[in-house]
Amino acid sequence: MSGTDGLPEEVFRQGRAHWLETRAGDLAGVLETEGSRLYELLPGDLGDRTLVAAVTVARLAADEARAQPVAESVGWLERLIPGGHLHDLAGAVRELRSRLALSGEPALWSWNAEGWGRTAALAMEARTAANRRPGR
Repeated sequence: MSGTDGLPEEVFRQGRAHWLETRAGDLAGVLETEGSRLYELLPGDLGDRTLVAAVTVARLAADEARAQPVAESVGWLERLIPGGHLHDLAGAVRELRSRLALSGEPALWSWNAEGWGRTAALAMEARTAANRRPGR
């Protein structure tokens, strides 16, 4: 413990808790605005709805970044959402995944970077191949 009566540690813990709440709120906000169909289906029996929404958008963003099939995301959601199989989860996942890169949420940028990196590498290969053509 540094400082008097552990105050700096308590201040650190409070600041960390506030930061985590803020980040979870930001991620939940992405799901609420960009994937409102999924947000409305989230179960209320898991506790803090904000945290459930944040985990959901993080999982779907990771699936998108890893180019996982929509069916894999749907399978995960069907385990999370009671009666999920009765809804168009595939359409809702496609809609959200298409909007994630445009959401402006910095926490999702790094996941999108994997896809952008692949796109840039392919573009670079195409440019290199074009420059190797005879007559150039």
